[in-house]
Amino acid sequence: MKLIKVIFGILIILMISLCVFHFLFNQHKKETSNRPDKVLLIIVDTLRADHLGCYGYQGADTKNIDNFAKSGASFSQAISPIPETGPAVSSILTSLYPYNHGVRENTTPLPRKNRTLAEILKKKGFQTAAFTDTFPFRILRILQGFDSFHKRVPVRSSEKEAVKAAIGEPLAWLKKNKNKKTFALIHFYDPHMPYTPVTLSQRTQSINYQGSYTGKFGPLLLLWGKKSTINKKDIAYMTSLYDDEVKFVDRCVGIILDELKKLGYYNKTLVIITADHGESLGEHDYYFNHGDFLYEDQIRVPLIMRFPNMPEKGKIINAQVRTIDIMPTILHILDIDYKGPQDGVSLLPLIWGKKRLLATRHAYSESDSIHFRNLNNRGFIEGNKGKHVSLRKDGMKLIYVPQRPEGEFELYDLAKDALELSNLIEEKPEIAKEMKKALFEWMVKQMKSKSKKEKLDEEARKILESLHYIHK
Repeated sequence: MKLIKVIFGILIILMISLCVFHFLFNQHKKETSNRPDKVLLIIVDTLRADHLGCYGYQGADTKNIDNFAKSGASFSQAISPIPETGPAVSSILTSLYPYNHGVRENTTPLPRKNRTLAEILKKKGFQTAAFTDTFPFRILRILQGFDSFHKRVPVRSSEKEAVKAAIGEPLAWLKKNKNKKTFALIHFYDPHMPYTPVTLSQRTQSINYQGSYTGKFGPLLLLWGKKSTINKKDIAYMTSLYDDEVKFVDRCVGIILDELKKLGYYNKTLVIITADHGESLGEHDYYFNHGDFLYEDQIRVPLIMRFPNMPEKGKIINAQVRTIDIMPTILHILDIDYKGPQDGVSLLPLIWGKKRLLATRHAYSESDSIHFRNLNNRGFIEGNKGKHVSLRKDGMKLIYVPQRPEGEFELYDLAKDALELSNLIEEKPEIAKEMKKALFEWMVKQMKSKSKKEKLDEEARKILESLHYIHK
């Protein structure tokens, strides 16, 4: 009798083991089957997360991106490592923090030693193309590895013509290569200053604005230099212009996604929509700019992705992630094993709901080092070079502002204080101590970095000066 019970018990264990194995096998098969053979990465310059409808913005007119989010997975807490275009896009395309890939400001070309996502995919047989706007990506070598490069020439005669100028070439390329493995990068610069939408929304028109802040650089240069003032109506109008630029991008994105469906390979494509960084719209008395500070409006960005065989449509993932995680996620979804250096990790397990990735608990960011120093009073620190740095962890955020004779710290509870108005550095000494330790350990790594700073091309310098990234 005992022997029968033992045998019966063993059989039950075997049956349970087989069921578990069968479940895990099918789950793995489900995850790895029907892999996409096309990748579309859309980077919207200067797009803060909280100005999209799918991220809760009440004033949004972003129906296309919002609908896309309903069919994919959205990350509510995606963090950029730096609120500047060149370094931020370099981080997306290399999965490295700025101090590791060597681009720590817009005036530095990407060192040739780096291997980009385009180079990795090209080696795997993907046709690669980049479609960009004003920023001098190609001159700064950030687009190394792309087979072709297409620079948009803006048209302002009508919104229809403006849309055609923005996405005509990407659509033609996608159609031409519909039977090939492809990786397309489309960069929209529109929400960046100057805010000059081709068409003004009803909301913008209803403000009936008569002031000097019309979305152009002139008045802002005076404001940034503290030679003029700004009021609530000025801010409301400028913010509405910014939203109109975002609306234009949303329209372009909608047309691109519709074209993928018409071509019949929307369900064969991994589509990712994100931003390099955000934009301050007056928060902390910093107006219509980015780069100098590390508040949420500048480093928290949208990150939405959709791929064949999504486990759950419209999923919102609240775990903190980083834009440096985009490349490893793409490679994981495509089942490409890459052994090169990466600071990011794949987010696919989060999408499948398996676990929270401990590696993403720490999100580090650094500011630019070339903007208006009179606005932030930072000093020079070897290895850090006067940058603000921040650590975001478990809903808390520590910002270090280097100054002489000593630094200043800001600590915020983001769940309770989303606008970062209440500095808790004195009230929560234990949390501050732990986060300071982690932040300074990261800064030590920066100081040890051997990334060689390369010289800026004169053509790139002129372009950056015209965009007010460099101030004479």
